[in-house]
Amino acid sequence: MFTLRWGILGAGHISSCFVKDVVLDPVTRDVHDVQHKVTAVGSRDINKAQKFVNEFVTSEAKGEAKAYGSYKEVVKAKDVDAVYIGKWAQLIQATRTPHTHHYDCAVLAFKGGKHVLLEKPATVNAAELRSLMALAKEKNLFFMEAMWTRFLPITKAIKEVITSGELGELKVLHADLSGDFDLETLYEDPRNGTARPSAVSGSMVKTKSTGVDSSTAFVLDFQHLEAQVMRPTFASQWTPLMIIMLDARLFYPAASRSLNLLKEL
Repeated sequence: MFTLRWGILGAGHISSCFVKDVVLDPVTRDVHDVQHKVTAVGSRDINKAQKFVNEFVTSEAKGEAKAYGSYKEVVKAKDVDAVYIGKWAQLIQATRTPHTHHYDCAVLAFKGGKHVLLEKPATVNAAELRSLMALAKEKNLFFMEAMWTRFLPITKAIKEVITSGELGELKVLHADLSGDFDLETLYEDPRNGTARPSAVSGSMVKTKSTGVDSSTAFVLDFQHLEAQVMRPTFASQWTPLMIIMLDARLFYPAASRSLNLLKEL
């Protein structure tokens, strides 16, 4: 059985999710010719990298990996075949870096001769993506955005149902990640100083037969942070409870109350 050795760039939450899954017994996924092993973890803070190794590699996977205090050391490691870049934006924690660094990390890995699995969004614009694809082809290396939902059994089943035509001709597609992404994070960011959003906008589409809103969306701009919160809600399906903290008040709006919330702001 072939063993693929992974180096992890970024010791954050998303990387821990990846590591927990990648070290699972491949037989559980009906895979019998390859297994995965995490051999290196890199962070700008070597103590954070070591903590990650202790918690998610040694403890969870019963394996061994070396902690590095830089990404360059990871891509230079001889016992690393592929690199997972799992860094993501979290404004409230300065130790994490934004999606704009995905490109630089991927270039670093390719130049180090490593295959790359890059957390979404892979890049912030099409030009960067084209550049990475060209570099991967030049180096003859594997490159993929970590769009894991593509490989879920339910995704395959849905595609089969649509292709079969048993539901008729496809007219509308709506996809919802259905996660609570802590909208209060921007408000509580120390740089915000509990300031209200610089702008608030929203829209609603009503159901003709009942007059009830079938979808509502609102956008909160924090111009001084160069950040924005966008949140849609849909009455036709489950949507997580929205929690928005503004001006020291907490709101728990259901989908049909979203516009009332916007009026209060």
